[in-house]
Amino acid sequence: MVGFQGRSTLPALSGNVGSIQGNPHSVFMVERNVVLYWGTRVGIVNTLRVATNVHVTEAGKVDLPKTVIVDKGWWLDVCGTVSTSTDTLIVREGGDLRMSPPAPPLELHTVVIDYQGSMDRSQYCTQSTSPVSLSLTYFNKTAEFSLDTSKFTLTRGTQGTVTPTGAALSKTECASTSDLVLKRNQVCMVMAGKTYSYTAITINPGAEMKVEGSATGTGITSVSADTVDIMFGGKISGVGAGFKSGGPGTASSGGQGATHGGRGVGSMATSYGNIKEPNTYGSNGAGATLTTGRGGGQIKLVVSGALNIDGSIDMSADMGGAGSGGSIWLQAATISGDGYMKAEGNLGGGGGRIAAIASQTFSFTGTASAKGGDDGTGNRGSAGRHQHSLSVSQWYIYVAFDVQLSRDEVFIIYECNFK
Repeated sequence: MVGFQGRSTLPALSGNVGSIQGNPHSVFMVERNVVLYWGTRVGIVNTLRVATNVHVTEAGKVDLPKTVIVDKGWWLDVCGTVSTSTDTLIVREGGDLRMSPPAPPLELHTVVIDYQGSMDRSQYCTQSTSPVSLSLTYFNKTAEFSLDTSKFTLTRGTQGTVTPTGAALSKTECASTSDLVLKRNQVCMVMAGKTYSYTAITINPGAEMKVEGSATGTGITSVSADTVDIMFGGKISGVGAGFKSGGPGTASSGGQGATHGGRGVGSMATSYGNIKEPNTYGSNGAGATLTTGRGGGQIKLVVSGALNIDGSIDMSADMGGAGSGGSIWLQAATISGDGYMKAEGNLGGGGGRIAAIASQTFSFTGTASAKGGDDGTGNRGSAGRHQHSLSVSQWYIYVAFDVQLSRDEVFIIYECNFK
């Protein structure tokens, strides 16, 4: 817990901050008679993504930029004042806006409660049983969200709905169109051994491009496009879409984990796959079935322009057994976003492989994980390989690393080739 110490008397203490980065257990406190200028006087930004839990106490005030986004499980807890200079407050993807009196009415232009966003009472305010007034121009929310009027009352503002829900496409093959747009609740399949080409792909919150994969580890799934935008809450998923049996790193007994980029617990199998061009499936745990214990799937995604990942690409092993993670192979001009790339093992299975290669700019700030799974007894499969690559002119720089290996070892390879 950190913050500026409160003052018992006026004038207020002012603090100018450009950025704050916390962890899931941290809280940044804006105490009594303190005004925090966050991104409005130092390191000025137009859009601020809250990256820590924040509590504004009674008689405290936070001055925020024009657009503020609370997501990724962070919360903004307010008993004091939020500046009226903020135009749009967006709460989404596990973010939480918490307010209770004596907080004055929230007077903003627009509040958006998007995919998996929530609003609740403050955990700290002294009058937490009374509702807070929302005095807005627009209050936009998903169809699934209902405002709890015992906690918040909308005294002014036109209500709207964000991101329309699409007609169900579950288990339907992705359409062969120039632009593929998946809306909330829409799921389409890309099949093993096929190549799909689009001008643009947009995967909205709550939508999914599902990778069919292969129980026998045959057939490569490849998707190409000019631009790809995987929005927060959207995903490309091939979890458990790998080997059901006969994988190169199959676990031979119930006490072992499968191997792929990393070795499974108790396994003597050799790791397999290509660190620069990963396209192999994760291997199965012992006794795997079509629905449980399989390794992770694979996806090759080639983007001639911008690839943005605010959602997730997940080729992890199935949660029901000790399979190994699969493969993610990304090629794009630019790779950005704050989402997730995962090719993780499960229950002692080894990690898979991830290669993200940008020819111009790599600015992805999210999580890339090919770690092995914990078998429940404190043993964990070895991590697979990550590669973040950036080619500049004719220099190609490949950086590969393990995020978690057995015995806390870290293996790093730097390879520079002149072409």
